[in-house]
Amino acid sequence: MAIKGVWKKNKADRNHFITVKTEHSAVLKSFEHIQKLGAEVDYLDVDPSGLIDLDQLADLIKDSTCMICVMMVNNETGVIQDIESIGHIAKSKGILFMSDTTQAIGKTFVDVNKLGVDILCVSGHKIYGPAGVGALYMRKEKSSLNIEPLIHGGGHESGLRSGSLNVAGIVGLSLAAQRSIENMQNNNQKYKGFEELLMSKKDIKKHICLNSKNAKKVPNTLNIRLKGGLSRDFMQKNHTKLAISLGSACAAGSQKGSHVLRAMGLNTSEVNSSLRISFGELTSDQDVQFLAERIKAFINVKA
Repeated sequence: MAIKGVWKKNKADRNHFITVKTEHSAVLKSFEHIQKLGAEVDYLDVDPSGLIDLDQLADLIKDSTCMICVMMVNNETGVIQDIESIGHIAKSKGILFMSDTTQAIGKTFVDVNKLGVDILCVSGHKIYGPAGVGALYMRKEKSSLNIEPLIHGGGHESGLRSGSLNVAGIVGLSLAAQRSIENMQNNNQKYKGFEELLMSKKDIKKHICLNSKNAKKVPNTLNIRLKGGLSRDFMQKNHTKLAISLGSACAAGSQKGSHVLRAMGLNTSEVNSSLRISFGELTSDQDVQFLAERIKAFINVKA
């Protein structure tokens, strides 16, 4: 809604957009769509840690640039981009700044004013809210945020999105957001303990490698490589015992593997040996111990 709506409203004067190769498919597919309709889109590279180059971003900006779109926390690696610096760049050039904060809410503090974000989106199910409900924040004082609606009808939401409101979902999202902030500090301490527990296991430590180990990240998400083993084989052996993934759910079934890890410079072998692990409020020390045991068993078979 934000990407397509902003483009439709501003394409006559500003038809250029900047985003990142490691964005979620909801962002990438939306930009691919408006590209087919005539928009000009530049995709920023990332370094081996998954971070963009701020100088490259600044160099790509031109008079026709309408919006910069950079996610705050990557959904596959947990890497946190320097959103505040990006916000300063966007503001200094009079450009809209959008950030997908779906993976950031409840894991790190999000302040739209401090970060300089004009458009922000979140999803309820990532913070134990109802599935199928999300929120789109748009800064009121930005006159260019008069976006073209995608859904027409009775004029709901000030004409931005018609349709009867999902009141139960909205209340559930609100409560989940409040709860996630209240529990954030304690949860993050627990998640850091889980990562330390897993990565400190001497019998598996030398056989696993943390992707994006040099970047600041949220503590609930790990992306590791199993040295000498295919992650798909590990998943097949443990799919009834562990709820982990090869990458993002949006990339399930892709033969190329994670677009995020490829953008970070990992080769095919490294991508195919990577696993994404997410800790949650219901995860226990015993769960992490069990994961470590399954990795150890898999490594021993491969050795």
